[in-house]
Amino acid sequence: MYDSIVFKNIMVASTTDSTLSRLWIQGFVGDKISLETGICWILEDGFRAVKVKGKTRIPEGKYPLKPTRSSKFYTPYRDDPRLKALYVLTLENVPNFDLIRLHAGIDVEDTLGCQLPGIGTGMDTNNNFVVARSREALKKIHNYTDPYFDEAKMDFTIPIFYECIRTPLINYLKKS
Repeated sequence: MYDSIVFKNIMVASTTDSTLSRLWIQGFVGDKISLETGICWILEDGFRAVKVKGKTRIPEGKYPLKPTRSSKFYTPYRDDPRLKALYVLTLENVPNFDLIRLHAGIDVEDTLGCQLPGIGTGMDTNNNFVVARSREALKKIHNYTDPYFDEAKMDFTIPIFYECIRTPLINYLKKS
C-alpha cells in the first residue's frame, strides 16, 4: 500500500489537433518511490494559445485526482461487466478548465477536452493520434486507485495526483 500516488502524464508528441502522452504511476511510501511503471497511452487535444472549449489540451501542472459519480460516463462504466467502475476519475483545479475526466474513447473527436487512455496507439487519416483498447487502459488505472476508494466519503483515503508534463518524453528522460 502507498501513502500517496502520482500519475505522470509525460508528452511524447503533438500535432496541431492531438497530443500523445505516456502515463506513468509513482507510488510513494513516505517520500520514497516504491513503485514506478508505465501504464498506458493518453490521447488529448492539441495545444491552443487561446483556449477553445473541448478542443484544447490542459496546461502543464499537478492536479488532484478525485472520484465522482456526477458524470455521464458513470452509469455506462458501472454497468460494463469488464470495467465495473465505482466512479469516474476527475482532474480538479485545472486553471480555466472544468469537468476534466479520464474516460474511454478513440480519437480527438471523443476527447471533449478530456484525457483518453489507451493500450495501443496509432494515427488516423487526418494525421492525428488515436488510441485503442481504451476501456482496458481505464481499468488498469482504476486497479491502482480502487484500493484507496472510500465510498462513504466519495474520496480517496490517500492523496492521488495527476501531473501533466509538456516536455517531450525523450527530453524529460535526458533531464532525469
